[in-house]
Order: sequence, then structure tokens, then C-alpha cells
Amino acid sequence: RVGEGTYGTVYRAWREDGSEIAIKVCKQLGRSSGVPLAAYRELLAHRRLRTRCSPCLAQQLGAWMAGGKVEIGLAYVDTTLEAALADRPAELTALAVARVTGAVAEALGCMHREWFVHRDVSPNNILLSADLRAARLADFGMARPFLNPPAPLSRDGEVVKLAYRAPELLAAAAPQHGPPIDQWALGCVVVEMATRAPAFAA
Repeated sequence: RVGEGTYGTVYRAWREDGSEIAIKVCKQLGRSSGVPLAAYRELLAHRRLRTRCSPCLAQQLGAWMAGGKVEIGLAYVDTTLEAALADRPAELTALAVARVTGAVAEALGCMHREWFVHRDVSPNNILLSADLRAARLADFGMARPFLNPPAPLSRDGEVVKLAYRAPELLAAAAPQHGPPIDQWALGCVVVEMATRAPAFAA
């Protein structure tokens, strides 16, 4: 097991040819049956984005059912920005920060051009190569399409981890939101990379 989040657990695995992959086992939350909403959203986003978009997005290799749960195969990437911030902060040089920022901005630009908002940009969802030279945006379990022409989304439950949450998501009334919440979250991530501390305490 290499990671766990609200909507799934990620395992490292090997194919018959010896190549590494990551397998995300989607959690069945509550008493609901069928495909979990987060798994549906992730599969929908990958389907829409895989032929049109950036290498800076996590690459889906396939999806299947096993033991009554949805499993998603993904290209294996060595580490996450969250782990690098905790274990290798000295290696996050200005050049490395610029590379990660550029890659995530490219990934978000691709998603927004295809009318998807990610809604969960955070260091845990940014995958890095072992040398920290390549970055990919991952975990589309909160992703939602928005309208063309654009119209704000209504919030359905908690959106974005608190430390990366845009001001419009902190309103008492259920706010509407769109791509700007991803841009705010990326800004918070950049501050965290540069200062080694969250921009805002959760």
C-alpha cells in the first residue's frame, strides 16, 4: 500500500511483463450500492481527458470490478509532493518549484479547457518522479464537468482540503464555484513549496 485517501486506497503492483502500476481501490462509502460517485467522477474525467490532454495528468491504464469494488489502474509514479515536502524539502529548489508549478498549471489548463474542474488540488494529489523533475496531477474523485458556456457549480459536500480552499468555498451559504478554486489551491501549493509551510493553517 502506498497511499490512502477519503475515496480510495492506492497499491503498488506489477504486471506480468514486470512493469509497475498503481491500483486505486475505490471505497464504498455509507450504505450505497453500485459504482461510488467518486469512482464515477474519476472514470468520467479520465475518459474525457485521456485523448486530448497533457502528460502532466495522471495516466489511467484501465478500470475493472474486483470483489464488488471498482479498481482503477494508473501509471506508477514514484512519490508525491506531500512526501517530498516532508522528507526532501532541501531538494525543492526554486527550479524544482517552477517545474512543479508549470506542470500542475498545464494540467489544470487542460482540464478547464475540457470543461472540468478538479476541486482537490493539494500536495497529496501531485505525483512526482524520483528526481522531482516531472510532476502529474492526480485523483479526479472530486472532479466535475462544468457548462459550456461556463456557469458556476453548486457545492455538493466538502470541496478541496481546508488549507487550500478558496474564499468563496468558506461562505456560510452553499456557494457556487468553478475553475478559480483550482487556481487558488495551486497558489497555496506554490506558497507551501516556497516556504515549506502551508499558506493557511487548516
